[in-house]
Amino acid sequence: MKQYVIAADIGTTSTKAVVISSSGVIVAEQSVGYPLNAPVPGAAEQDPGEIMQAAVSAIRMAIDASGIPQSEILCISMSSAMHSLIALDQSDELLTQCITWADNRSAPYVNTLRERYDAQAIYAATGTPIHPMSPLLKLMWMKEKDPAAFAKARKFVGIKEYILNRWFGKLIVDESIASATGLYSLKERKWHKQSLEAAGITEDGLPELVPTTHVLEGMRPEWADRLGVPRDVPVVIGASDGVLANLGVGAVTRDSFAVTIGTSGAVRAVVDQPLTDPYGRTFCYSLTPGRWVIGGAINNGGVLFRWVRRARHQGGGSGPPCRTRSIRRADRTRRAGARRFGRPGRAAAVRRRAGAVLERQCARRVLRLVARPRQGAYGPRGARGHRLCRALRRRGG
Repeated sequence: MKQYVIAADIGTTSTKAVVISSSGVIVAEQSVGYPLNAPVPGAAEQDPGEIMQAAVSAIRMAIDASGIPQSEILCISMSSAMHSLIALDQSDELLTQCITWADNRSAPYVNTLRERYDAQAIYAATGTPIHPMSPLLKLMWMKEKDPAAFAKARKFVGIKEYILNRWFGKLIVDESIASATGLYSLKERKWHKQSLEAAGITEDGLPELVPTTHVLEGMRPEWADRLGVPRDVPVVIGASDGVLANLGVGAVTRDSFAVTIGTSGAVRAVVDQPLTDPYGRTFCYSLTPGRWVIGGAINNGGVLFRWVRRARHQGGGSGPPCRTRSIRRADRTRRAGARRFGRPGRAAAVRRRAGAVLERQCARRVLRLVARPRQGAYGPRGARGHRLCRALRRRGG
């Protein structure tokens, strides 16, 4: 009997794979990491081949750790980070690295877009903020700064589309990932003409749009063997990690919010119609037909936890300690806890509690950043709050 689902999430710094039974029990889980490279200032790139190998390894290791037979695998379901961009040539070979959401080189093109087009109308139609993370801005940057790759490109895809194309030989993109590109019309459920014009491409340069429930079949035998799955295993294309976070924790009504803090941080809620902010502060991405996810994000959620880790391991790490005020304060707390409890081992409870407090503070910070009107780097933020912002403010205290 087929009763196990393999869930794979292609994240910014690692791919996670989980084996889940039909009753919802996690049987096994594995994670394989990879670096985020910055070859030049502002860049944040990754090797697509390295990420694909990590995805294959994580899935294979999770299946091996679970001990389940191949015959009991029901399907694989996919998730991935948003806003990545990869250029492929006529043979679907790489022309660029995977340019991630954290890449900031397209920042000057925010003003370029505002000067040449109705940027607010593009945001209202696509739900993607006019921000350097957006593949729309990345394409504008690539067209001018890497014209050779741009001219040779047959398709522009994200990391999940690249991997699935290698597995199945099909270039498709789910509507959730597409809705985070700045190139997709939320209401019309197709590529947005004005965005394509601004990016300098046509629909032919993008993958075919499919629903988030779309199922792929006919995996190439060599990849099925490497993954350790049956050759006829169905793969659900899934959605983006952001919208699936709400689905995963059950925050799927208008009065419930999901707060996630990973490499970045975000607050999200599910609504029954596309909803954008007059000041361009929030995003709106597709989950399924009739369901959209709105919210706001910050790019540095995980940095706080990196500070804490470096403070905890001060003196035992490979590099010099960070001497910011936050680290010095955390270091004093660590030493005080060790003195109070007599030895470092007894201070573990103090550190764990400090970590929990830090997580709550970071969540409140996300809520405040989304809800508080202010002047931003990429557009005006007026005095009147949007109704989402008011709801978030009430929710965050």
